[in-house]
Amino acid sequence: MGNDKRRHPRYEGDVAAWVAWSDEAGRKRHLMGRCVDVSVSGSRIELASSIQPGTAVTVGIPRLSLTVSAAVRHCRDAGGRFSVGLEFQERVIMAKQE
Repeated sequence: MGNDKRRHPRYEGDVAAWVAWSDEAGRKRHLMGRCVDVSVSGSRIELASSIQPGTAVTVGIPRLSLTVSAAVRHCRDAGGRFSVGLEFQERVIMAKQE
């Protein structure tokens, strides 16, 4: 974490997640993926398809009992999958992991 300038610590994990949004044509879209890390202000999700940066989404991480509105900040090709950086529209309360 030497060069990490994040405001909040990220917690690594590998748990199921889903992302829902409306595309440019107004069609509802929904993808299942994996939550790679999460903090009180955002998350990184790996998905099979890309999502345009700036897109408003709803993200769910059932294992954390979390459903929250977010904005896509970046989407990068990660070798056949896409690494999607999300900024939550509100801070979430996270229980300390034991």
